[in-house]
Amino acid sequence: MTARAKNRRGVSSPAEYALGLDIGTSRVRALLAERTPSGEGRIVGVGTHPCRGLRRGEMVKLEDAVTAVQAAVEQAEDMAGVEAAEAWLGLSGSQVSSINARASVMVNNPSRGVTAADELRALNKVRAEKISEGCRLLHAVPQEYDVGSRRGVIDPTGMSARKLWLNAHLIQVSDSVMLDFARCCRQASLEVRGFTLQSLAAARAVLYAEETTSGVLLLDIGGGTSDYAVFRGGVLRHTGVLGVGGDHVSNDISVGLHIQINQAEEAKLEFASAAEPEPGQEDACPITPGPGGTVNRVSRRKLHVISRCRVEETFQLVRAELEREGVFSGLASGVVLTGGGALLEGIEVPAQAVFGLNVRPGIPWGLDGLEGLADAVDYSTVVGLVKYGMEQESTARPRRRLFSGLSRLLDKYF
Repeated sequence: MTARAKNRRGVSSPAEYALGLDIGTSRVRALLAERTPSGEGRIVGVGTHPCRGLRRGEMVKLEDAVTAVQAAVEQAEDMAGVEAAEAWLGLSGSQVSSINARASVMVNNPSRGVTAADELRALNKVRAEKISEGCRLLHAVPQEYDVGSRRGVIDPTGMSARKLWLNAHLIQVSDSVMLDFARCCRQASLEVRGFTLQSLAAARAVLYAEETTSGVLLLDIGGGTSDYAVFRGGVLRHTGVLGVGGDHVSNDISVGLHIQINQAEEAKLEFASAAEPEPGQEDACPITPGPGGTVNRVSRRKLHVISRCRVEETFQLVRAELEREGVFSGLASGVVLTGGGALLEGIEVPAQAVFGLNVRPGIPWGLDGLEGLADAVDYSTVVGLVKYGMEQESTARPRRRLFSGLSRLLDKYF
């Protein structure tokens, strides 16, 4: 997109910008990046604001979400000195689903071999056959091809065959969810440039090619959801969304220690750990006084036990899902933990215990200016959205806004 310079209404800036917008269950994060002369991205504006308009990644109070989006975007704009008109959004929640699908086409000219046109026809066929009513295709990601008797071909271009089979990973989302998020942005004076799955955005920000080749599980732990993606052989094998996140840890602390949810969140951020409590670790942790000025102190050991139990259960649910789908084996590069929930101290300990794999934090890379967000695993999704947006804008295609059908629906109902 092209952003406008502040205080110069109607005058376009010669530089191009991309705005990534992560509308999360707990917070909204906005990131503005400028395309440099070399074609790389440089962060020029960052904004964040608490959000109470979502639950488990889905809109429950539009007005609150709009307020949070406006506040976060204005912070980023003020820092950058430009006004954004469009944004790239990430999606999550129970209304997002994925399947692995397969379709075949006859090769147009077997003597010349498979062409890009044949591959596109196969992709369009698998797209058309598998989308549920009331849903919209978010991504159709080619995995592997079967070319004649050859299986597991990554790039079939030029290979001889009469028939081409494609295995693809399809990710779809309900129209109502897209409409909710697009309406939220429109009320905040933004248009949606495009959507992407949050876990794929985070993967763009934190994974390396060697990891996706060797096999890796990306686990993006947000406030209300945990999004995950499995890569192996350089191919996306599986994605999923679990309706459990960092807010559930806070809720468990609130219930278990009989304190308010805001006090539980404070205790989690300041004192909690998912590592095993040390022997004799019974010192009390002070937290902000509640109503009436009562000073509360909570047991550090109990705090650790509650936190560990919740994240351990979350990891067990993810592992069970991956085993059911047959994608848990062959993850030589281990597990990459990212998202705001990954800020919990000691979280790698239960992750290693449950998955039996090496675990590392997913710290975003690939944009200039990230040194100001050192170790910011909670910014991985929004960094990935900016990178994705810049990649999409740099492709040679007519400049048009994505999801024009969605725009027409908004024009009708909003």
